[in-house]
Amino acid sequence: MVRPPLPSGAASWFSLNGLVEHEFAADFAGTPRAPIPFGRRLNGTILLPFPPESCLSGVGAFEDYPNSTPNMTFSWYRAVFDAPLPLSASILLHVEACDWNCTVWVNGKLVVSHTGGYDAFSADVTPALKAAANELLIFTHDPTEWGNQPQGKQLTLDVLRDHVDGNKYCPSSGVWGDVWLESVPAQRIDSLRLRANSSSLFLWVALAGVPAAPGCALNVSISLRGSPVASDAVGCAAAAPAGAGVEVPVPSPQAWAPGSPTLYDVSVALLPGGSAVADLVSGYFGLRAVALESYARPAVPPQEPLQWTGLARTGKAQKLKRGDAWGACSAACAAAGPTACQSWEFDEASSPPTCAFAADVGSPLVPGAPTKTAGRAGVPAGPAARPTLNGAPNFALAWLDQSWFPDGLYRAPTDAALAFDLEAALALGFNAVRVHTKVNPRRFYYHADRLGVLLLQDFPQKFENEKPVNTRASVPLFLQDAAAAVEGRGNSPAIVQWIVFNEGDCVGSFNASEVVAWLEGLDGQASPHGERGAGRLVDTNSGGPANALGVGEFNDVHTYPAPGGPHSSATQAAMVGEFSGLGWFPPPALQWVADACYTYLELATPQLFADLYCNYTRSLVIDSVWLSRAVATQATDLECECDVRLRAGPREPGATVYPLPLFPATRARRAF
Repeated sequence: MVRPPLPSGAASWFSLNGLVEHEFAADFAGTPRAPIPFGRRLNGTILLPFPPESCLSGVGAFEDYPNSTPNMTFSWYRAVFDAPLPLSASILLHVEACDWNCTVWVNGKLVVSHTGGYDAFSADVTPALKAAANELLIFTHDPTEWGNQPQGKQLTLDVLRDHVDGNKYCPSSGVWGDVWLESVPAQRIDSLRLRANSSSLFLWVALAGVPAAPGCALNVSISLRGSPVASDAVGCAAAAPAGAGVEVPVPSPQAWAPGSPTLYDVSVALLPGGSAVADLVSGYFGLRAVALESYARPAVPPQEPLQWTGLARTGKAQKLKRGDAWGACSAACAAAGPTACQSWEFDEASSPPTCAFAADVGSPLVPGAPTKTAGRAGVPAGPAARPTLNGAPNFALAWLDQSWFPDGLYRAPTDAALAFDLEAALALGFNAVRVHTKVNPRRFYYHADRLGVLLLQDFPQKFENEKPVNTRASVPLFLQDAAAAVEGRGNSPAIVQWIVFNEGDCVGSFNASEVVAWLEGLDGQASPHGERGAGRLVDTNSGGPANALGVGEFNDVHTYPAPGGPHSSATQAAMVGEFSGLGWFPPPALQWVADACYTYLELATPQLFADLYCNYTRSLVIDSVWLSRAVATQATDLECECDVRLRAGPREPGATVYPLPLFPATRARRAF
């Protein structure tokens, strides 16, 4: 716990993280035990906020499975504490994340029941509290793949060290977010919804305990690096969540962008009667405008000759005439047309020489092969679309980040570890991160905002192919989690793109076009001037079947290992949502399971990894005339998925890790 997400001058807070009582609430067959353990000491302990499957929780141990490992689907948590805050005020209990269902009692009184594995929730526990010996009981239920709720890539079988399941990982059941108490005024500001364009802040304010009154006012103050910039006094009704919001223009605006992530501070004072301040809260925002721009794409001449090391995935080689040079191969590619040939490889060492075509735009190069002459077909001029940031074309080079930690699983062990993947992305030349099928704690988005990292945010999926669940029943639960992500993380200027569905994970249960329209309406509430939300774009289905619908702002394909060839159109930008998947395996003793590493393309040494990835970035530089997004798989090892830039290990400054060489991705990034 670092600080409350909405600090208040009239409030104080107290963390309940730490060692608390814990026991699993079901037998091995999964039958919940009864009754509710009011007043009873539980039979174990757990270190909050780490999930029980993690080693940092002090609970996770699976070596003796199935003889002694309990069923982790149901858990009890119990803490006894004296009231740390004055009972004269209202006391809120906050839980930052609990997967999936969480029911809370205080001194025997039911105070809240919540479903959703990634969003924060709170309850007013004032009526239930007493001065000393308060009993907090939390019951959690997480069916993971056995339920209808989105579970991301969690799989219960992965609690076993000898179970290998490709790209899935161990679940994080129960509480995995901070648990804390907050003292607040009876009349208070409950939440701020902040959106911005390039020159104005728009805000909505949710109030609690404030009767509707004409005199109710909000004083809004904006500052930059401690100096006042703008202020306004508005009526409470004008800023109500269901209304159009309040616009506060910012003079001489300084834009938020990678490389210059300017953040403004904002404070909002509540004056229920129009004069005395009842509550004061603060936050921050960034001024930036994201849009999809239509433009006339210029013709791209053929890229030839290219002296690259060994094109792979080419079509069947055709024989040329003896004495033919590479120009004959180029001419044959042009004659075949763009559907059959978008790149070619000339092999002059053959007798007679040969020419091979590739039907994709990417340059699938392999190390160790001899250098050959290759080329890329030209692209004709035509109407196209591309994202812009603050009015300029914006290319996002990202890595895929699943925000999974070997010791804490869903929960980062420290705040420095939470920020590490973002800092490492910048150090390796990326300007963006795709947050993959998980929603992170709110603190993560603050780090992205202050560092200037663009975020392409997935919504967690329901993996339908894991167990036979009622897939239609997953629809409202998916929408519930997606809405919570928009509300809980939507203030972040770093989020420039929502990714609704990933591959074929669960899109088959949905009308994808309807979901996109629903999302645009949800985030579009914050757009009095017609901008979508905070200027965010929507990616309907990254690398999946609904991508063919042409709905949303991106034509997004997945190609492994080389970046393939989506083209932009008049209404959609082109994106390679996943590529690379290159793996350099550590020694067996350092693998999650010995000799079980999995990847799309295994390479013998880190240097070969670096050489091949740099070839891929050369391809992206050429493709950037029509390509707007590229996402390399991935940031760190994830159990047995070993296709990484950094070897998973302690994520602390100065800690020992098993890194790949710092290959010149930065130079490739600068080329864009």
